[in-house]
Amino acid sequence: LKVDHYIKSDDCTRMLPSRKDSVWNYHCWVESWMTRPDLPSGFDGWQVLDPTPQERSDGIFCCGPCPVKAIKEGHLDINYDAVFIFAEVNADVVYWFVNKDGTKRELLVKQHQVGTQIITKSAFSDKKEVITLNYKYPEGSKEERDIYSHAGKTIQPTNTQYQDLKVKIKQVYAVLGSDFSVYFEITNYGFIHKDIQMVLSATAITYSGAILKEFCKRSTKFVLKAASEKKEVLRLRYEDYGEHLSEHNLIRLTAILLTEDMSEVSLKEKEVVLKVPQLAVKVEGEAILHKKLAVQIKFVNPLPISLTRGVFSVEGSGLTDLQQIESPIATINIGEEVVVTVTITPTKTGLRKLIVDFDSDRLRNAKGFANIIVRRA
Repeated sequence: LKVDHYIKSDDCTRMLPSRKDSVWNYHCWVESWMTRPDLPSGFDGWQVLDPTPQERSDGIFCCGPCPVKAIKEGHLDINYDAVFIFAEVNADVVYWFVNKDGTKRELLVKQHQVGTQIITKSAFSDKKEVITLNYKYPEGSKEERDIYSHAGKTIQPTNTQYQDLKVKIKQVYAVLGSDFSVYFEITNYGFIHKDIQMVLSATAITYSGAILKEFCKRSTKFVLKAASEKKEVLRLRYEDYGEHLSEHNLIRLTAILLTEDMSEVSLKEKEVVLKVPQLAVKVEGEAILHKKLAVQIKFVNPLPISLTRGVFSVEGSGLTDLQQIESPIATINIGEEVVVTVTITPTKTGLRKLIVDFDSDRLRNAKGFANIIVRRA
């Protein structure tokens, strides 16, 4: 019920994990309402089923069904795969320093980093509905501690000593293709001056936490006076990060503070999703059942480089099967606009959603949508 992260003590570089355990930026699964005559009384209702399981269950790649109630109450002996699902929303993240001789020491434990928000789509709108409390009691509550104990997991942080050093990470609104600044605020809440080594870094990662490239790193030493604050700025440039990003456009920011005698260590991480401008989608005319309807799509290249191999993908339940349209402009220059028109034929009435996606060699997952009300003739 924990995920281990290892950091080299000599240069504070993240080591690749020896196991496949990792903390994902997001994960999706399905809930189904059903009775469970195979289980003791009280476990009917919403059940977790994961169509994209990450490990084998009884020799087969599958996950669930498992009662949501069993996860919340820590009944890890209930079928199926309760231990794995409990860890997905409750695991501790443990950071270790690894020395050159292979020995390691625990750096810190983060107990509230996993499962911070569990959401589903509202049945009545496109808004999200937060259901975190269906899966777990409030973080830090007595009920949470009791459940962890029942699940065989002890809540006992190793780092019980109060930390004088604190660091916060802030960044401006970050758009893919732009240069942007990250601000680190370091505070010494203690009553004595501290000799500090600070390591700041930015790493391109995937949504599953896999490390792609550490493209920016700075290490400095300074004295931070008692009850004082220091600010540092890290400037991230597109020319440094652009070619290393995955389709998820994720950057992990990390700050590590170490006192000279290594008696105190503070670590802060933040993941930034770079924003991609939305596609403009315009429906031309009224949507009538079984009648052709034109939809115009506009895309403007936001990157400081040209794009090639552009493809628009269009689909929507009750509106059209998947259609793919190549960009009419082979090389899309900086700031250039591309306009395509696609024809759809609605097959169902009512409120429908058309989803549009644009992919190219250096920009992926630019999205847009249109809500369309289809009427009978």
